[in-house]
Amino acid sequence: SAAAASDAAAAAEAQSVGRGPLDRAPKVLGRQTDPREIRSPVEIFWFEQGLAARLRQSKSLRDTLEAAPRTSLKRLGEAAPSAAEVRERLDVSRAITRGRTIDGEDLGGLLSEGVDEEGCFTPPLVVASGELAFPFDEQELLKVTVSVVTPLVGVDKRLKEAVDSAAELSRSTFRAPGEVVSAHLVRIREAFGQTSRALTWEALQSYVERLALEGRSYQRRALLGSEWIRGALGLSGGRALVPSYLPSNVGTSLPLIQRLPVRLIAELRPRQDELEQATEALFVVALGRVVQAPRQR
Repeated sequence: SAAAASDAAAAAEAQSVGRGPLDRAPKVLGRQTDPREIRSPVEIFWFEQGLAARLRQSKSLRDTLEAAPRTSLKRLGEAAPSAAEVRERLDVSRAITRGRTIDGEDLGGLLSEGVDEEGCFTPPLVVASGELAFPFDEQELLKVTVSVVTPLVGVDKRLKEAVDSAAELSRSTFRAPGEVVSAHLVRIREAFGQTSRALTWEALQSYVERLALEGRSYQRRALLGSEWIRGALGLSGGRALVPSYLPSNVGTSLPLIQRLPVRLIAELRPRQDELEQATEALFVVALGRVVQAPRQR
């Protein structure tokens, strides 16, 4: 009956509203890339499980996926144990290599595109490319520096005082401001340089940074109910680096390289940290490194 149909429609609408903005079909926005063309090969490190279904809920990206040339699944089968996972990896690969990309000037307008007629914001999915850097956590870097310099203190009283003071700060349960940590590092460096040594400060600093990289001592932020690795993405046309967050457990999937040319898919959200200069933030759902393929002779 008409009444039953009306009740069913109302129930469906109520269920849809109850799901909340994060469950709605995401939009995929940005500058168009010809879906038949791959600009650069990409090595995919990680993508969110179930991402392919989210991508295909967007008409714009679904059209991009369907316009891409047919690809044999045989080669991709080596990287996934099931046919469903192979197909998902193929969809993500197509989206990340052929999807339209954004630049820094697009971000504000794209955020407004995420607002629906009810005034509810749904984070749009965007495809972006640029250099992604992973800054080290300042306090963790100080801790590594202290552990490396301590055996070299010897009878150097000034260096010992600098190291002891830094060690006390590094053990603190409170996060010290970056300027305070930097001041301790400068004090250690100056004391270290007062005496002629076989090891230069530059060599020691390189060793410390390598240890920090191997220890995945990235900056981390607690946001949206989870812990995230904080990266910084440089986009063309952007006035500031865009904070780009990856799930904390993705750290071991990253190569031991602090700066990478990447292509990624991310949720675009308003700034989540008042200390960031950029007014937008990216929450990454798929990440790949742009591979510089050798030129064909």
